[in-house]
Amino acid sequence: MVDKLAVIDFDDTLVRTNTKIIVYWKKKQKEFNTNQIKDAYKFAERRDAEIDYSEFAKPITRQNIKAINYSLISKIRQDDVLILTARGEGETIKNLFKQHFKLNFDVIALKDIYDDKKDGLLIAQRKSEELKLYLKQKSYKFINVYDDQLSNLAKIKGALPQVNIHFVKF
Repeated sequence: MVDKLAVIDFDDTLVRTNTKIIVYWKKKQKEFNTNQIKDAYKFAERRDAEIDYSEFAKPITRQNIKAINYSLISKIRQDDVLILTARGEGETIKNLFKQHFKLNFDVIALKDIYDDKKDGLLIAQRKSEELKLYLKQKSYKFINVYDDQLSNLAKIKGALPQVNIHFVKF
């Protein structure tokens, strides 16, 4: 039995992708990269605009990935790994890493996450709920959570205060 679980966010933590967040207003549009999500929220708010996250629902392919965090992959090779992603589809992520790195990760994809709210609070809430459910099935002494969003890290810690969790912001 492995004592450690590595919980990893997909976009902007494990990989950088070509995925865009698109803001629409007054017959115009502006694209943002995934690491500019807070800028997209602010931009949309100031213009009373709509945010389109439809690219997150598409299956991920090797061609969509600009960069892979190889140092993180080498760190977690001996751990059980759970990829917790706000993407709507997780099977292609699982298959990609199995094929490319010979790694078998569990993947939880938060389906329909972007239909509800403009801000990232729903994502953080859902990630913490899904991790809580996952941990009911398995027991670990140590959990390392790797994420680029502090709101996700704080929400997980708040939902699981009794668990020995170490957070790593990427």
